[in-house]
Amino acid sequence: MNVASKIKSSKVWMYTLLILIKPIYQFFWEYFLNLEGKILYFLWFKKNKKTYFNFKNQDKLLISNDKNFKELAFQIRLACNETVLDISRTDIKRKNINDNVTNSGENAYKNNINYLLDQNIKKKIFNFACSEKMISTAARYLKVFPVLNRLEVYHNLPVKPDKKRGAMMWHRDDFGYKSLDLFLAITDINKENGPLVATNAMESLGVFAKMKSTIINAVSGERGKVSDKKFENYLKKKGKISLSGSIGSALFIDSFTAYHKGGHCLKNERLMLRISFTTPDAINLESNFNERFEHYLSHNKQSLEPKFFKYLIYKKKYFFQKIISKKNLLNFYRLMHYKIS
Repeated sequence: MNVASKIKSSKVWMYTLLILIKPIYQFFWEYFLNLEGKILYFLWFKKNKKTYFNFKNQDKLLISNDKNFKELAFQIRLACNETVLDISRTDIKRKNINDNVTNSGENAYKNNINYLLDQNIKKKIFNFACSEKMISTAARYLKVFPVLNRLEVYHNLPVKPDKKRGAMMWHRDDFGYKSLDLFLAITDINKENGPLVATNAMESLGVFAKMKSTIINAVSGERGKVSDKKFENYLKKKGKISLSGSIGSALFIDSFTAYHKGGHCLKNERLMLRISFTTPDAINLESNFNERFEHYLSHNKQSLEPKFFKYLIYKKKYFFQKIISKKNLLNFYRLMHYKIS
């Protein structure tokens, strides 16, 4: 182990990050890098007293019996009829192996079926994502007004028990500083159809901590992933939380800070809605909103005030983008990482 690695694995470095570096960066991220989002955050909550889901200083929250979640989930499930699912199954099988290169040598196992959904259900999903409660929930967690990054309905097919790969392995989405995702079950979920599993206790260092034992010589789709065996000790300390249960069950999670895995269906297929809120400094934010929501925006009327809707949907650049690139931010997080054994 070299000197730099020893330092970044030490308790001294951990507390330096926790007490000094992270608080300073948090202020910079909120009030400088995302200044416009911070202003909109204050305007949003000043004008309206809005309801939201309270995370109580955590980075994830299970929702088991929400009326609105269940209603939307059942509507999506009805829209995903056998014709839609048959087309999706065929498309998954047709995908070239190079579209999902892994060390297992297996073909693709999941499909984003937005393109198969009718306009009516896409409108309902879009309006749900843009609802006051969802925006307020994301804003309260992020501490700035959010950008709507992703709307995806995933269809997962069963794979062999020994063929874990990609998102089925422990990982974080290494795209930025903070995010908030909602995963909504569109089918009943149990151990047979790939429940989403995450660490329970919050990692206090957030993106400034990283597992040391990631896969060596990883192929595309497995970089930064951690095997179950290597993750055991960390999981014992943090515990785990699982999105399983009846249709309409959901999990809010910061996929940038919380380790998670899922989608390893053993016998049954799985349908899942993912709604992702980020900020403009997230590296996975598309520059053109049409690339994110081309299946959702058509003929859709909005009730949000223009200044909020424009930022939520159309935001392309952040204030400091011309000086600090998004990749440089990721490199900074990696440089600062406390290495978790």
